[in-house]
Amino acid sequence: MRRNLLTVLALFLVAASLVWAGTYSVTTTAAQDNRLEKQRVRLNKDSCRAVNLPDACTQAQCRNVNANCNIYSDVADLIDREVVKKYSDSLKTNDTRDDQTQFCAFWNNPATTVGQRNTVCSTSGLPNGCELCLP
Repeated sequence: MRRNLLTVLALFLVAASLVWAGTYSVTTTAAQDNRLEKQRVRLNKDSCRAVNLPDACTQAQCRNVNANCNIYSDVADLIDREVVKKYSDSLKTNDTRDDQTQFCAFWNNPATTVGQRNTVCSTSGLPNGCELCLP
């Protein structure tokens, strides 16, 4: 049942993330800009060399050889994929634990109807009457 609950929570989080995606600004100094740009160029060069391509290969060329290859188009792309995404991903365990607690509070609430529970079950690909949270 825990796996089913995690599936329901994952579906909810994906839908929520699409609705509430944000845009942020980060202020950096000129020295930080230079350091980040050097790192972007270094990472791109290392990725290209790792798959025996010229230093200035493109993401498409690199991924044609290795699907996991990353070529960063600019510093914002580097920050998004290397800093924001990795940090955000590291928070998933906390979010899942918190979301599971909130979801089970809803599920086990006497005011939650059988119809509401069955909707969650069927939306998750489970049969009506599924049990996602033990009381």
